[in-house]
Amino acid sequence: MPTSRNGFNSSNFIRSIKHTIAQFAMFQSGDRVLVALSGGPDSMAMLHSLRQLSSELSLRLGVAHLNHQLREKASDQDALFAAETAERLALPFYSRAEDVNAYQRAHHLSPEEAAREQRYAFLNQTARAQGYDRIAVGHTFDDNAELVLMHVFRGSGPKGLSGIPPVRGPIVRPLIRTSRSEITAFLLAAGIPWVDDATNRDERLLRNRIRHRVIPFLEETVHPAMSDSLNRLADIMRDEDAWLETYIESMFEDCLLERRADVVNLDVDRLGEMHPGAQRRIVRKSVAMVTGRLRKLTFRHVEAVLGLIQKGPPEGHLDLPEGLEVNRCYGKICFSKASPSGHPPDEHKGFVYELQKPDSLEIPEIGTILNFSVIDRATMPEIHLAGQQVAFFDMEKVRFPITVRNTRPGDRFQPLGMTGTQKLSDYFINQKTPRQDRHRCPVLLSGDTIIWVVGHRIAESVKVGPATRTVLRGELLLA
Repeated sequence: MPTSRNGFNSSNFIRSIKHTIAQFAMFQSGDRVLVALSGGPDSMAMLHSLRQLSSELSLRLGVAHLNHQLREKASDQDALFAAETAERLALPFYSRAEDVNAYQRAHHLSPEEAAREQRYAFLNQTARAQGYDRIAVGHTFDDNAELVLMHVFRGSGPKGLSGIPPVRGPIVRPLIRTSRSEITAFLLAAGIPWVDDATNRDERLLRNRIRHRVIPFLEETVHPAMSDSLNRLADIMRDEDAWLETYIESMFEDCLLERRADVVNLDVDRLGEMHPGAQRRIVRKSVAMVTGRLRKLTFRHVEAVLGLIQKGPPEGHLDLPEGLEVNRCYGKICFSKASPSGHPPDEHKGFVYELQKPDSLEIPEIGTILNFSVIDRATMPEIHLAGQQVAFFDMEKVRFPITVRNTRPGDRFQPLGMTGTQKLSDYFINQKTPRQDRHRCPVLLSGDTIIWVVGHRIAESVKVGPATRTVLRGELLLA
């Protein structure tokens, strides 16, 4: 495309976008690319640029538009404009209308957050259903600068200052190195129409105030290339954040005690020995693993968790956004998604099983297996070498069938080495067993008598003694 009468060289514009695509390896030859088209200038420039490059890069394009229904007739007109554009370019078109206002109310989000979540859900669902490899969205150089400055004002860390990633999973941003002024010049030179979204001028929104007032003021009074500097800051912070994450992964594994659905348990002592910067990252990583996102997690929330780790009581509790609960119990801190009842997952899942003879028993409620076998007294190893997950009983003192169940209020037993019985709740407190683990702990009963608090201690009444000839061996295993 030659230079236009206004002096704008469209060929250089397309060449610049091609360079960005190559720099970040956005596409592979033969990729099917779903182009997110709002109808605004950015998405229109992206669509027409990718169409010009599609033969050279061996790309097959489709167009997707989500009608957010936020601007009544104007939203319907935008949807019609997007459909007509796709038809004129002979490209497949996919669209959907969503009541974003209803979604916002249901999920307690800002209008911007609700629209963003609905938009990406639609794009990802459409790409999977229609077999597209990549989803192209129209974020620009200026969008990135505005977001970084917003995060500066909020006091964000390296991840927030990293700005908008050029590539994240299937999402690619071919215009991320392209300015808004270049986009407008390209559209005017090529005679490409676009629709105008009036909400982009609404200065009640923070992003618009930054776009129309703050950055122009800073460029006029502080530094004329403010957007360049903010984008450079984002590039530096993105690389450093990725580098730091390679170290945090192994540190996270060092203090990880347990990971299951909607639950992460960490070792308080190991985490407490780490640098505060590492602690914050591990807390954020734990939250992301449980809730799936960090959008509502603030610095204040993270510091509250660190306070629980560093100087909180032996047993403490925090409620965080996204229905997240953080519980400290002595040497363990647990991140979990609260159930609708307000209790951590699995807290009230009861179980009762019966074994007629020594055998294996799976307990799916807690993801474990109990394995029982009979061995000769002479082949029994030293008890102190067995570990807490293995127990030995005098077979003649155990009556089958035996019962395996979770703990119940009022349970008592006589721990090995004691002369009297003790409430199981008092035993757990003395052993500093986390509250959320107590109900999940299996107990073994011979008749009505608890003979093993599994993973902890057997009862005095069934211990192996000098006269023992046959031994019942029990072992706790992960399923």
